[in-house]
Amino acid sequence: MATKINIIIVDDEKIIRSGLSSLFRNTEIKIIGECGNGQELFGLLKTKKPSIILLDLEMPVLNGSKTLNRLRKEFPDLKVIILSKYHDEELIKDMFNRGVNGFMSKSICDINSVISAIRTVIAHGSYKDNLPSLFKTPAIKDGHYYRLLLSPREIGIMTLLYQSKTYSQIGKELFISANTVENHARSIYKKINAKNRAEFGIVATKLGLNYMGGY
Repeated sequence: MATKINIIIVDDEKIIRSGLSSLFRNTEIKIIGECGNGQELFGLLKTKKPSIILLDLEMPVLNGSKTLNRLRKEFPDLKVIILSKYHDEELIKDMFNRGVNGFMSKSICDINSVISAIRTVIAHGSYKDNLPSLFKTPAIKDGHYYRLLLSPREIGIMTLLYQSKTYSQIGKELFISANTVENHARSIYKKINAKNRAEFGIVATKLGLNYMGGY
């Protein structure tokens, strides 16, 4: 008999949690906990010891991105597979750079591929077999997506850039150098794949940032 794989599902959609629970029922995968956001997860981890966490990204209270940051600080060896409706290449690469062990798309994966990913992560530490197909599939890029991709500091700087403030003005407001602001701006443009100010403005609009004119 295969060794049980204990997992916790973290997803704010109850139908997703329930669906996975029923589909894992006749496998070696055992769900030892489920919750709707990262804050609830850390409550569970006080008493539960999972082998893997299936983690959604877009959740209330404490989203998946912030949850991952905290997991890597407090539980660096705990394996994490992202299960999200967002699967842009830049986001996926960022997640792997931050320590996830696998990344699954809700829109194009099936239960067999999820089970395969879980088994592969347990056996080999990571699952990347699906990445080529993910990178070729059109991805959702709405305001929620960009808030997962960008840090609060980067969104703050984007807001000030969108208000047509100079690097020097932003630096004085945030108590950092103009060069540091410029470096942040370059990183932001790269992350959102904006080639010019017009494309930057489109993303800023999706984020709902405050526009002051003159852009």
